[in-house]
Amino acid sequence: MYSRLSAHVVGPFEQRRLLTATLALMLIATVASLALFTQGETARAVGTEVKVTSNSQFGDILTDAAGRTLYLFKNDRRLVSNCAGPCADAWPPLLTDEDPVAGDGVNQGRLTAIERSDGTMQVAYNGFPLYYWRDDVAEGDTDGQDRGGVWFVVNPYGSSVHTSATIQLSADDTFGDIITDESGRVLYLWKNDIKDQSNCNGGCALAWPPLLTTEAPTLSAGLAEDRLGTITRDDGSTQVTYNGLPLYYWFRDSEPGDTLGQEVGRTWYVLSSHGAAIHTVAPLNLAASSEFGYILADRSGRTLYLFDPDDPGVSNCSGNCALNWPPFLTARSPIDIGGIDTGQLGTTTRSDGYTQVTYNGFPLYYWVNDVAPGDTDGQTVGTVWWVLDGNGNKISAPSPSPIAQGDISSADGGTLRSRDGSIGVTVPAGALATDGTVQLDPIATPSSTTGLGDVRVRGDVVDMRLFDDGGAPVTGRLSAPVSVCVTYTGEDAAGSVRGPLGLRVLQFNSDGGGYWVSLNTQLDLLNGQVCASTSAQGAVALGQSTR
Repeated sequence: MYSRLSAHVVGPFEQRRLLTATLALMLIATVASLALFTQGETARAVGTEVKVTSNSQFGDILTDAAGRTLYLFKNDRRLVSNCAGPCADAWPPLLTDEDPVAGDGVNQGRLTAIERSDGTMQVAYNGFPLYYWRDDVAEGDTDGQDRGGVWFVVNPYGSSVHTSATIQLSADDTFGDIITDESGRVLYLWKNDIKDQSNCNGGCALAWPPLLTTEAPTLSAGLAEDRLGTITRDDGSTQVTYNGLPLYYWFRDSEPGDTLGQEVGRTWYVLSSHGAAIHTVAPLNLAASSEFGYILADRSGRTLYLFDPDDPGVSNCSGNCALNWPPFLTARSPIDIGGIDTGQLGTTTRSDGYTQVTYNGFPLYYWVNDVAPGDTDGQTVGTVWWVLDGNGNKISAPSPSPIAQGDISSADGGTLRSRDGSIGVTVPAGALATDGTVQLDPIATPSSTTGLGDVRVRGDVVDMRLFDDGGAPVTGRLSAPVSVCVTYTGEDAAGSVRGPLGLRVLQFNSDGGGYWVSLNTQLDLLNGQVCASTSAQGAVALGQSTR
């Protein structure tokens, strides 16, 4: 035996024995590096690939190139990891030395690398940093799911897949109580959805990841159990709904409580406890109804109602009533966007703390069973619910306005080369000085189509001005709104029959980009101007937005 300080001379035999032992250790280390990792080790992917893999329990989820499950952490911020030290020992980050690569089913544009506090680069998808779970020992393991209520497998949209998603009410300084997930991340509705159906897929779902669940969802106090539901999306995943409305996240919300998605495109909104939109500034509009003439509606053309048992400026509809008739809510004073008498606009504070819009003293409501803009199925329900006219009075029976119609021909300046369609101009009788043909001039394709970005328009885009039959511009306040409409009588490229599709207003941003701000099938004009227009050039465009 050698003392601690004595020299150790190594002979040839022992050299060979040490070399053999060293090679064996190197082989073990190599095998270990290819297998899953143990506590205290960080994980570096085989290459930097992230792909979509089908899982028997959770459907399509994100994995690395070897099929090992990846997770997100609800306590992270957008593009910022809050998991370090012991947390990173248990949840090794997916690291990369180069730009990560999108495998099957992954959008390369949403795949990036972020710098961690220790200087390493971690892969993130759609804003969420990605991790492994140390105790997943084989390909396809998902033992990290639901850990601490903050760790989840990741769907192809870059958001969490919940085993049993939970929604709750969270207080917001601007909007009051709004619907969030269990971590406080805000959820939204989309006005372009219809009841119990999501129309947000593809790139839309990357920007607005749906709230997904694999088992029945749950909710907290203040929400109605019988209004909680699910739908099956086009991709087969299961999305949570409340009061018939599919629920989504906004990918740019960095942390719990963020409401950066509010009113994006003027179609996305936070939700009240009634499962309806809370507007920042509620827009009130007059919409054309084939049965009732012009009636009150929101910006998207969804019908608003009054309730006979209400007192002036006081809502008497709460609880289950307000779930069936969600109140028209706003955070600030409402505005007119189409022929409304602003002197009759008002608000009232409800017993549940929300601010409800009133018109002519009547609190305004939606009807939960109206599926799409223009529906008036709530009319006369219980003989106490009514649509309203432009003066804020209830309409108790159909009373369509008399219509004089003039067709636009080549003699009037040209025709619109639309898909299987023609131009028509409808003018309520008595709206103009004469009942002659109303002309559009000029009819041409202008340069206003530039700067539209991802807004696609079917058919030609035209600049328009209204003239009376003598060729004079229409000026002065009209005695009734004027509606300029386009009727498509054929089928579009997808084969679905289109009904009447009307003129839509194109609102331009300061940077030249454009987006549609009128989704109803008609456009009201007052004082000879388009009510929602804010840009002289290209402010009015005729066509159908497919955005």
